[in-house]
Amino acid sequence: MSAAQNYFDEAVAFEEKGEFEKATASYQKATEEDPTFAAAYNGWGNALLSLKKIEDAREKYIKVLELESDYKWAYYKLGLSYEDEDYGKAAEYFEKAVGIDPTYIGAINRWGNALLKLDKTEEAREKYEECLKQDPDYQWAYFNLGRSYENEDAAKAIENLKLANEKDPTYIGAFNKWGNILLEEG
Repeated sequence: MSAAQNYFDEAVAFEEKGEFEKATASYQKATEEDPTFAAAYNGWGNALLSLKKIEDAREKYIKVLELESDYKWAYYKLGLSYEDEDYGKAAEYFEKAVGIDPTYIGAINRWGNALLKLDKTEEAREKYEECLKQDPDYQWAYFNLGRSYENEDAAKAIENLKLANEKDPTYIGAFNKWGNILLEEG
């Protein structure tokens, strides 16, 4: 096994223990040993993202894409890194991840969320429906469909939130959203 792979494996072990600073140091060593090791740059970005070092994480994901332009995970993580500040960029990166892997349900769902925040409600719903075509038990699509209807059709919102709850009875977010809609309806 190469030194780069050893450092990579070490970094993964640190990440699994929540030791993200140590993980970043090991990922860095892996990339110093092998500057073309895309998975190491991606892992480094993930560890940095966990440390809330967003700009540094983005740099690593961009490096991954310079090395491997079809690395869906880097596009997905770039999308996540923009979710709270630039919904358009988030949507763009999630779309690219889905373009590489049309079955990447997590990216489709997050793309829908970004579109919903951009007030592109119908497009967001299309993404959630796409998730459900691929996996009829995907609770997050039902939850997000419920959110998409909460201000315009309480019955549809509740219907989808109930389905989300049926898929995962332990997820309290669906209960809370459902309760809030009922309170607002009086």
